[in-house]
Amino acid sequence: MAHGKQAFHSMDWISQDKAYSDVPPFVKRAAKASFIIPASVHHDIIPAPTISIYQLAQFTLPTQIRALGQKQKLVDTDHTQFFCKKEPVSINENVLLRLRRLALPDTETAWLDGYKSVCYKHLSNCIETLFPLWVITFWNEVLNVRDIDWVLKQTRQTQFPERGALAEETILLLSVLPWGIRKPSGLSDGLEVHTLWRFLSDHWLSCSQQNDLLEMLRQKVIGDPKLAQKFCIKSVDLTTQLLAVFKDRPDNYQTSPNCAWLRQIGTDLAMRKSTLLTMAHLSDVTGEPHWVGVAMNLTRNAMLYADSMDLVIPTDLYAAYVWWMDQHVVLLESLKNYQSAIRTMHIHAES
Repeated sequence: MAHGKQAFHSMDWISQDKAYSDVPPFVKRAAKASFIIPASVHHDIIPAPTISIYQLAQFTLPTQIRALGQKQKLVDTDHTQFFCKKEPVSINENVLLRLRRLALPDTETAWLDGYKSVCYKHLSNCIETLFPLWVITFWNEVLNVRDIDWVLKQTRQTQFPERGALAEETILLLSVLPWGIRKPSGLSDGLEVHTLWRFLSDHWLSCSQQNDLLEMLRQKVIGDPKLAQKFCIKSVDLTTQLLAVFKDRPDNYQTSPNCAWLRQIGTDLAMRKSTLLTMAHLSDVTGEPHWVGVAMNLTRNAMLYADSMDLVIPTDLYAAYVWWMDQHVVLLESLKNYQSAIRTMHIHAES
């Protein structure tokens, strides 16, 4: 009988001095079962993806500390001291409460060696409780949740009243948003809703967040026919690609497949006589982690630049956009000459 079809018998595998990497798949499946958090308690100790961000901020989760207050990380500690071959305690409300409050340490071989439960040996003053092996999975899931940097503290700070008021309003709005589901389709990516916290933090906004802002602006623009005729909103990728193309300055811009996306955008701007609105990151230009706004109108051969630090437009960024405008001025002239020739042909044909 193939290993994949065999039934697992603990006496054949547990405490038999076997290496976990050498055991067959059906034994590894039995090991995984010991590390799965039971569905009956999962929602009590791990926040459900459907609860709101505000509820998640209030959910009790254990903190992570160094082992026994030592400066070295737990990776230097003998992990076998965490495991015990005695059966774990029965799970009840008191045990669940301790799970949610006991601090975490900074593994399947232990299971194969016969260990059945886990102790909190990293806490010097902790009353010993033999938890099930799935507590290790619980630790991992808690670390995944705690890795999210929450902005609730912004509502409590007094140094920036306006920011606090905005955070308060945002928290109320986020109370209806499930934290673990993906953002609505149409935004820049499929990341979870909780990644929106960066908008209220002191962290630099990434391309993802800037593209979300541009997408919301685009939705507002296309919802108004007058604005839709005047403006064209593009993602931050436009400037990145333009700088890459400008670096090579291809002679065949008007026919090169590598320039097709930029060429289509430029042609569309010229034909519609609309103004381009986008954001650019200066890291590729000046090395500074700074976002700026760019507006360009091809038919007017005009460019606007917005910098919150009131700095002048970097030379390379300006040169790249001017070069791009020049390419489409040539295309516009060619188009005008073509249209003029067509009209002349019609006049001659009618006469």
